[in-house]
Amino acid sequence: MLTRKFQTFQALALTVVSIGVAVATVTDLQFHVFGACVALAWIVPSAVNKILWSRLQQQENWTALS
Repeated sequence: MLTRKFQTFQALALTVVSIGVAVATVTDLQFHVFGACVALAWIVPSAVNKILWSRLQQQENWTALS
């Protein structure tokens, strides 16, 4: 019974926080072409970084905690 109440409380808390984040985001939304171009241009270097880092981890047998 206690677990059921806790899950209901968690769901309610998550809903309230999500609504708050959505309201804050929507009311503070601005679009700039320069910002969109920078974000799009960053996709390629970010992907390359992820690929190279993963390859290095595999070659050196590193774990996430190394």
